[in-house]
Amino acid sequence: MSSGRPDNNPSSSHQGASVGHTHHQQGSSGQQSNQSAATRLAYYRSNTSRLLEFIKQCDRDSLDQFISIVRAGASHDDIFAIIDQLSPVTDEQSRKRTGVSN
Repeated sequence: MSSGRPDNNPSSSHQGASVGHTHHQQGSSGQQSNQSAATRLAYYRSNTSRLLEFIKQCDRDSLDQFISIVRAGASHDDIFAIIDQLSPVTDEQSRKRTGVSN
């Protein structure tokens, strides 16, 4: 089962990605390294945005439940699944989830 993360190493979230540093590597391995770093950066930026949006929009009970789950040691994938589950659903988000449009 794929976790949707750029890599499946849970400790990678605590390691700094070498994004923003220029490497003078030649050939495809350097390009792959830069592409991999860009992919990781996009992944973490997206998740940070989702997390901040959830915190801004959720009610106190949802936030308390979320914090309890995080403190219990939930994985990144579990945390973002809970964010999706607990997030308040706007009319636009509801239409996107159900495929219904006006």
